[in-house]
Amino acid sequence: MRIIGGKRRGTKILSAQYNACKPTLDSTRESIMNVLEHGRFKGYLRGARVADVFAGYGSMGLEMLSRGARHCDFFEKDRHVRSILKRNIQKITAHKDMGTCAIFNDALRRPPRQSIAYDIIFFDAPYKTTLNRRACQLFCGRNLITKNSIVILQMEKDSSATALHDFLHLKKIESRILPGANILYCRGAR
Repeated sequence: MRIIGGKRRGTKILSAQYNACKPTLDSTRESIMNVLEHGRFKGYLRGARVADVFAGYGSMGLEMLSRGARHCDFFEKDRHVRSILKRNIQKITAHKDMGTCAIFNDALRRPPRQSIAYDIIFFDAPYKTTLNRRACQLFCGRNLITKNSIVILQMEKDSSATALHDFLHLKKIESRILPGANILYCRGAR
């Protein structure tokens, strides 16, 4: 894996053959970045405060930092994966012109208590679970998602959740079907 655009383009992202983690494909990240940089949300990424929930090795959050996000909070529960994520963050943010980062252990236990909502939140829970829905509810409950937030949900390709019936607190803006995944772009409902 590598960073595919921005200031740190071409930088390799460390990973491991580990069943607890399914990295977001380069082609999926590129598609999402195209929507954020050139599509409906053009200009929203620059200076944004973002969250990469169920971050794994951090490819999505690191990609957003490389392309101009101001800050990224990473949420990863697995200790082994989190240790690799920390090394990736150190590698990408070693330059002065990169944004800042924080790592949190578990999005379902304690999302941060803060007064500022995220501009962009990327949820990519393990497939065939309800973790995206549960984390989304917690983030909304803590006012980390507002009507101005862009929420990006990556779900398994045959997911019935594309109708958003499990995400009542979100308003669907658009969806994309990509190889191996459904991507939903939403706004907070309040």
